[in-house]
Amino acid sequence: MARELKLAVARAARPPIALRASRPRHICLTNPGIADKLAREATSAGLLTPQAIQRLLRAEIRRRRVNQMFNAADRLAALDFPPLTEAEVETEIKAVRAKKRSSNL
Repeated sequence: MARELKLAVARAARPPIALRASRPRHICLTNPGIADKLAREATSAGLLTPQAIQRLLRAEIRRRRVNQMFNAADRLAALDFPPLTEAEVETEIKAVRAKKRSSNL
């Protein structure tokens, strides 16, 4: 663990953030700019492993997408459009299905 801590601290002491491709599909942060205490806590909690970082990034991306969806829903709700009637919804559904069928031919 001491070696991992030294690595984390050494990475935190590097110059500004630089991204380096370690493999075609992997990107490594050479200096995430985290404080020594935070680096030690993250290392001891196992959060600086590639798997943990990937899991944290995926969770944050998912959280941001959900927030964007709710923000869009709030903007739509703020528009002053009357709600569609059941018949209008049914007409829209039929139109989309017809368009889909015609494009599959």
